[in-house]
Amino acid sequence: MDFDPFVYGHVGVAVSHYLNPSIDLSLQAEFGSYGFWESSTVNFFAKKTDAALIVKYKLNNGYLIKEDAFIAPFLTAGFGFVSFAAEKTKTRTRVDDWDAFIPIGGGIRFNVLPQMALQYQILYNMTNGDVRDLNVTDKKNDRFISHSIGIILNLGGL
Repeated sequence: MDFDPFVYGHVGVAVSHYLNPSIDLSLQAEFGSYGFWESSTVNFFAKKTDAALIVKYKLNNGYLIKEDAFIAPFLTAGFGFVSFAAEKTKTRTRVDDWDAFIPIGGGIRFNVLPQMALQYQILYNMTNGDVRDLNVTDKKNDRFISHSIGIILNLGGL
C-alpha cells in the first residue's frame, strides 16, 4: 500500500536525568496528527498520543568522544504506550485502546552552551498492534517513525 501523501505533525516534551557520562534516562510524551490520504475511501487520520521511558546512550561519554564536545551523537531505546484516537469508520483506525511500543533510534545534539543545546532525534517505533493502518496482516506490522527537533535546557547547569 502506498502511504503518500502521509500526514504527521506533533509537539512533545521530555524530562531527562543524567545517570552517568554514558547514560541518560528520559520520560517523553508526544501529541499530534497521524495518518495518510490516498482517496476519500482509502485514508485514515488520528490524533496520536504517546509516552515512553527512553534510555539514551551518549557517544560523547569521554571514552568515544569528549564529554564537552560540541557535536554529541547518541543512540536510544525504550518502552512506551501509544493511543490513536479517531472517528471510527470502515476506513479509519480503531479508537478503543492503547498499543505498547518499543522506540529505537538515535540523534545528534549540538551543545551551544553548557546550559543549552539543540537536538535532532529519530525514533523507529514498533507497536504490538495491527489495526491502526489499513494494511492488516497477521504479522503485527504497525510501525511509525518520529522525527523531532528541540531545544534542550540543562536546569542542573543554570
